[in-house]
Amino acid sequence: MRRIVLGMMVPLLLSGGPVFRFLGWWGLGAYWILGAVACAFAVRLWREFPPDKWLSRRSARIGIILILLLYAAAFSIVYPIADSGRIGGGSDRDDALNLATSRLFAGEYPYAEPTHLGKPISPLPGGLILSALWVLGLGNAAWQNLLWLLVLFLLMARITRSEPAALCIFIFLTMGSVALQHELMTGGDLLANSIAVTTVAVVAGLGGRWSRGWRMAVLAVFAGLALAWRANFFFVLPLLVVRMGRTTGWREASVFTGVCLLTSAAVIVPVWMWDPEHFTPIHGYYEIGYLDAAFPCFGKLVVGAMAVVSLGLAAAGNSERWLRHAALVQILPIAAAGLAVGIRCPWCALTFLQFGLMPLFLWVGDLAVAKKLS
Repeated sequence: MRRIVLGMMVPLLLSGGPVFRFLGWWGLGAYWILGAVACAFAVRLWREFPPDKWLSRRSARIGIILILLLYAAAFSIVYPIADSGRIGGGSDRDDALNLATSRLFAGEYPYAEPTHLGKPISPLPGGLILSALWVLGLGNAAWQNLLWLLVLFLLMARITRSEPAALCIFIFLTMGSVALQHELMTGGDLLANSIAVTTVAVVAGLGGRWSRGWRMAVLAVFAGLALAWRANFFFVLPLLVVRMGRTTGWREASVFTGVCLLTSAAVIVPVWMWDPEHFTPIHGYYEIGYLDAAFPCFGKLVVGAMAVVSLGLAAAGNSERWLRHAALVQILPIAAAGLAVGIRCPWCALTFLQFGLMPLFLWVGDLAVAKKLS
């Protein structure tokens, strides 16, 4: 029970930045303490009254539809206010995706100009392609987060084999984390990217019908695009390959890896060759690379550490916890940058917690899969 409670507290810990911004240190402390109590109570309540005993599958399906409609209504109201910068400063991640995708499909170089906040555009071409339908169809990639939240629910339902249980996990995860709500309402793409990668890691790692034939090929192409959204997610691949090799077979794992990497290369290399000097997803591993001025080679050391840890965990052979290991690798740059910045500015360190959304869904997936396999 202790492990589950600690796992459920992760979404609360990731909300440090937004909560502190509005409520200060005392408010943040109260939020974490009350959140810990709520987690313990929720786990005990779950054990006493399992969702399958009081919630039907039909009710769960109606519930997820109503919740997503509620989020859509809230987004349509809050997003324009947040995007204007009048409250909370907004985000430029939506702007980056919209600008780069529009330029790419207009035949222009997608990384020619920075966002409206002056930051370099960080999504790789895979993210631009996966977001194209939303940018070209609705004019804004921010709307895709609602679809990816539905995918998250379906993914939890597949793991737990219980739609009522999946709905309860979904409610706690999305409503219990201020950071997740902030990302949703400001239109950032961390949600979409993280859920896409987690979907690949779970579906490919669990095997089944998606691990062979044409379905595996489709999944591998999608994986290549999802990993080619942010470079840090490529370090998930070694752990996933070992997991697939031991559950599905090394032949299938090799084919999956080859198709995945070829897809990533097919979308990244041509854009990079177009203008290598201004290919900002590489130049500005920005959020950690700018620390090179204070700590020489900081960015390169962090990337090297991610590679070593990922390959080391893959070689260690405990493929049952592939999702947890993938989450730990993704936590490395966040923890390193947070500690480096926190030496001089503790508040600034809290802002890095929002990037914890990237390993969050891998972590939650690990908890759900571990429960399923136990």
